[in-house]
Amino acid sequence: MNKIIGILAHVDAGKTTFAEQILYHTKTIKNRGRVDYKNSFLDSHNIEKQRGITVFSDQAIFQYKSSTYYLIDTPGQYSY
Repeated sequence: MNKIIGILAHVDAGKTTFAEQILYHTKTIKNRGRVDYKNSFLDSHNIEKQRGITVFSDQAIFQYKSSTYYLIDTPGQYSY
C-alpha cells in the first residue's frame, strides 16, 4: 500500500530534522543529516545550505513493513 506523509509547520520547527530521523530509522539513509551542519539529505540545494532553511519542497520514498511511504518535507518560511 502507498501512503503519503506531508510534514508542515512553521519555520525552524524541525521538519527537516524530523524527516531525516524517519529516513535514518527506516534505513533509507545511512547518516542523519542536520540543516545547521549543511549535510541534510533533503536540503540539498545550494540556496538551502546558504540560508540554513528549506526553500524547496522535497520528497523521499521509503519502505516500512509492507507499505511504501512518500515523505514530503515542506518549507516553513511563508515567503516560499
